[in-house]
Amino acid sequence: MGIEYKKKFVCYFFFVGWDCISFGIHICLSAPNIEIHLPFGFIKVGIKNRPCCIKQVEIDKRVFGIKGG
Repeated sequence: MGIEYKKKFVCYFFFVGWDCISFGIHICLSAPNIEIHLPFGFIKVGIKNRPCCIKQVEIDKRVFGIKGG
């Protein structure tokens, strides 16, 4: 596992935790992507093109959907 720089389409729900209650929206114009914040996590739809140093195993535990892989 290293740093990834490939552009990939992603559409998933990221489970943050049972104690996280958030409502809102986040728009990133450089990626581009949009995050819709809901209780316990967020939905992300867009392009992943930034470097990611998080281990894929840790991401897979919390993500449901198209992970761009």
